[in-house]
Amino acid sequence: MYRRRHRLIPNRCLPLQNLILQAQPNAEYECLTTRSGPGWFISDRSGANPIAFALAYVGNEDKARSLVDSENWMELHDRMASSLIVVCEAGMSWLTDDGVRLMPRDRDEWVGFHWLFCRFLDKQGLPYMILPSVLVDIKERVGVVVTEWQKRDNIFGPESNRKSQECPYPDHLITCDWQIV
Repeated sequence: MYRRRHRLIPNRCLPLQNLILQAQPNAEYECLTTRSGPGWFISDRSGANPIAFALAYVGNEDKARSLVDSENWMELHDRMASSLIVVCEAGMSWLTDDGVRLMPRDRDEWVGFHWLFCRFLDKQGLPYMILPSVLVDIKERVGVVVTEWQKRDNIFGPESNRKSQECPYPDHLITCDWQIV
């Protein structure tokens, strides 16, 4: 069983991140093909997450970069390229420890990981928006994201089709480092 402390053990971190990267395309495919709906989904994780965690915690950049060369990442990269990627800025007071996800030990680690994640997206040519940490009200956060979402033709299609579609989950929209596919 993997535990939080394994992020500090390089030979345990990389296999864990590889397993996560292997599972992500299957989870996305299932969401896109087996559920009735508009053909999109909201994800609080992306294929970039395990690669960024590996870059941060494996200690060997070449080994971590092996994830970038995987078929799984290539598939996820293509999907992310046509997605709205929202990166929540480090330091938001509304993110709490759920006992499952890795949480930074302190603000410096959090900010460092945030910038590593953004640099990774930049190097991969994946556009994203940063949701500012000063937006603490969920309705404001949702409003910012939905406004950006509605601007994107690749999310809703042509302008004429966009007006009839609305975000079905406004109260559950924002978590951290998520994408709309």
